[in-house]
Amino acid sequence: MSLKDFQAFIENGKYIELLESTKQLEILRNHIREYQSISGKKRMEWQDQGVVGIFGENRVYDNDIEGLKTFLHNLGILPFVSKIDWYLLSDEEKEKMKPWVLKQPLRICFTPKKACTLEVSRLKNYEEWSRSIKLIEQVEEWKRKKLRNDIIKGEWEREKERLLSLSSSKDLPQCDYGRISYYPTKPILRGVDLYRICGQEVLFNCNSIDMSELEIYMAKGFLKKSELSAYRRIIDIRLRYTLMELHKEKRRNEYYQGRLSYLSNLSRNSD
Repeated sequence: MSLKDFQAFIENGKYIELLESTKQLEILRNHIREYQSISGKKRMEWQDQGVVGIFGENRVYDNDIEGLKTFLHNLGILPFVSKIDWYLLSDEEKEKMKPWVLKQPLRICFTPKKACTLEVSRLKNYEEWSRSIKLIEQVEEWKRKKLRNDIIKGEWEREKERLLSLSSSKDLPQCDYGRISYYPTKPILRGVDLYRICGQEVLFNCNSIDMSELEIYMAKGFLKKSELSAYRRIIDIRLRYTLMELHKEKRRNEYYQGRLSYLSNLSRNSD
């Protein structure tokens, strides 16, 4: 039954609609970004449409990775602020760490046949049409497309999850419109477990620094921002453009404020 529903999603044209609307959203975003860039405004809000466009900074760092790792190791916090890349472990190390892997579920990958791919000419025509309309019409079109895209994307993810949950083995059913296959997500390990089992050298070779976790230890007083800056030098600041619905911007800002409040409370409690 699940395969029938999965194929019905494709037969009804929703899969192509999802691909097409995703590309169309990108085209519209580029048009709106171009206009806002020329206007010189960092933020443009379309209240009636519930949409906002924001230019923000994306800082690029030149990091002394080995120096930072050594510094954090000497502080005793490196294992706690490490993200482990499973694929950098040797086969022997992977075998040792299997009991401590935080299991990640399998996921479904769908590779469509040619009949289920987008027509380039349709996208080209859409690009030309969308460029010819007014900015406010582009914003309205983006909002309409975004709402629809979110709906059908959610349906598609649910169909894949349902198919996965009803499959009794790794032999997935065959689909008339393409190939269905499993792909595993990358196994997750805690840095403290890798350090405990395999030691410092393996940890150094297979980890990257989780900056969000490091912020927590900075708030707790383990290190100062000035000490961290000795290992991180800004070499470029690039513009990043975000087009989103106003209610999502509000939720994002609330998250940031909550994060800052949490770090501030940690800092006060560590004094």
